[in-house]
Amino acid sequence: MPSEGVVRTGLVLSREPVGERFLKIALLCAEEGVAVCLLRVVMSKKTPASSLPDLFDQAEARLGASSENGARFASDYRVLRRAEGLGSDYARLVPACRLAGVVARNPVPLGSAAAVYALCVEASRAFAGRPRPDVTLFKALWQLARGEGFPVCEHWRRGLALSRQAEVGSVLRQPLDAQTTPPGTVSFLTRELECWLQTHCHFILPPKYPAGEDLA
Repeated sequence: MPSEGVVRTGLVLSREPVGERFLKIALLCAEEGVAVCLLRVVMSKKTPASSLPDLFDQAEARLGASSENGARFASDYRVLRRAEGLGSDYARLVPACRLAGVVARNPVPLGSAAAVYALCVEASRAFAGRPRPDVTLFKALWQLARGEGFPVCEHWRRGLALSRQAEVGSVLRQPLDAQTTPPGTVSFLTRELECWLQTHCHFILPPKYPAGEDLA
């Protein structure tokens, strides 16, 4: 664990109120993976939303060491870059939250922390400003699995029907602004990949998607 008062640059994966004075945030850092800590904030109706941590903020904070009860505190929170556009576009926000939830719930090995951080920074920019956020989610999960050494190509992809294997190849090969795979197909492939990650790689996933979404 880092020493008391170490400054980290990270990506906010989640935030939730704890009482009236704190937010619990999960901060993905290149040096140590996901750091969960408590940030003291002024929670009132007059507090501007822009001053509070938000999903995929690239921010700097001073992180303390864990206390005897396991709590770790953060201070001097400063936004370096905000993923503008996510909060006002549901189609972008949902897959962005999905990726953040997956990364936040699963341990990031120290040896992989820098690569996972870089992957999520790139994904956050794509979610906020590029087309096909559904494809960004699929590609990010694929890269996350490959980066951790899971046989996503050798086991998961080859276990699909030949037509589905071709769809996976098409999604991975085409850039975001030239995707031709229908959203329903990408949704189906993403769910199949998540199921494999959960069953074979013991990933902990966020709650299920809202009922009624098309599976293709």
